[in-house]
Amino acid sequence: MILLGLRSVLCHGNPIVFCGESAQEEIAFKAYCDQEEIGWNHFLLGKISLKWKVAMGSHYTQLAAASDDKLPPHLSAKVWTKKLLCHVLHISLNLWQIRNECHHAMKEDSDYQADREKLLNKIKVIFNKRHPSIQAFRTLFTNTYHSLASLPNSGIWNWLKLYG
Repeated sequence: MILLGLRSVLCHGNPIVFCGESAQEEIAFKAYCDQEEIGWNHFLLGKISLKWKVAMGSHYTQLAAASDDKLPPHLSAKVWTKKLLCHVLHISLNLWQIRNECHHAMKEDSDYQADREKLLNKIKVIFNKRHPSIQAFRTLFTNTYHSLASLPNSGIWNWLKLYG
C-alpha cells in the first residue's frame, strides 16, 4: 500500500484512492490517508505516519494468531518501522546523488567546452601573429594549430605556458 501510494505520487503527481475490505486493510487505509495529509514528498524525507506502525503491528498480530509458534523478534512493528525508515532514507539519498551527478556533469561539460573555446581562440591569436616564413617560428612552433586543437585542455594549457 505504501509503495502504491508513493509510486502514484512520484509518477502521476496524485495519490491513488482505495478502500480496504477487512479490519486490517482499514487500518492500513487510515495510515495511507494520514500519510496523504502529511505528504508523500515528506515520506521520502523520513516523515512517515505513525499509523503505518499500527497497521504493521496489526498484521504481525494476525500472523501470530494464525501460527502456533511465536514470531521471531525481527517480525515486529518497531523493527519494521526502523527498516522502512532506513530504506526510505537510502532511496532518497540515492535519488539526490543521481540528481547531483546529472546536474553537475552537465555543468562540468559546459564549463569544459567554454574553456576549450577560449583556449583555441588564444592559440589562433598566437598562430596569426607569427608568420610561417620566419625561421624562428618554424623552429619554436613545431606543433600545428590542428595538432594542438586535438589535445585536451590541459595539453593546450601546457603549450600556452611554454609559448604563449
